[in-house]
Amino acid sequence: MTYNLSNGRSELLAPNCLLPARDVIADDNLIPKLAGIYAWWFRDAPSKIPQIGTDSRDGYHLLYVGIAPRRPSRAGIESRSNLRKRILKCHLGGQIGNSTLRLSLAALLTEEQNFSISRRPSGKRQMSKSDETKLTDWLSSNAALSFMTCNAPWEIEKDLLTSDLALPLNIAGSKHSFRTTLTRMRSQCAIA
Repeated sequence: MTYNLSNGRSELLAPNCLLPARDVIADDNLIPKLAGIYAWWFRDAPSKIPQIGTDSRDGYHLLYVGIAPRRPSRAGIESRSNLRKRILKCHLGGQIGNSTLRLSLAALLTEEQNFSISRRPSGKRQMSKSDETKLTDWLSSNAALSFMTCNAPWEIEKDLLTSDLALPLNIAGSKHSFRTTLTRMRSQCAIA
């Protein structure tokens, strides 16, 4: 069953208020331990990101949506992730190798923040702990969130990515023209 975008769309895309990332870091109880979809809003985003046509609210632009948990595998294996774990442990407190959003932002901010990105033997990208902290600080100062809980967030994500929304930081499933540029920047940012 496809999710009807009119159901709950305002909760995610036009919420009563955005949650500043710094508040989420300070109080993890602001994000529930439930399945759902989340939206990342940015002010002072890297200039390379096209913001024309993006939704805006309170000086922030909607640039990325994500889900927790991911869709169950074909074998029926379900992820144990939830909104709180995904947002706090991966995006706000994790490493670039475990977060598409963090890796994209690191690639876009490398020159401005003087990040040094390398590859692990596994091929995943990594930065030093101090660079990861700088990225988290940048998110804390420039990002805000909205979210909604739901049982099958992958259905909503698919509908949002193929809708008329401009989501330049999404890559997988996105139709936004910036995804090609962002993919190239991400692959070129890591030194051997």
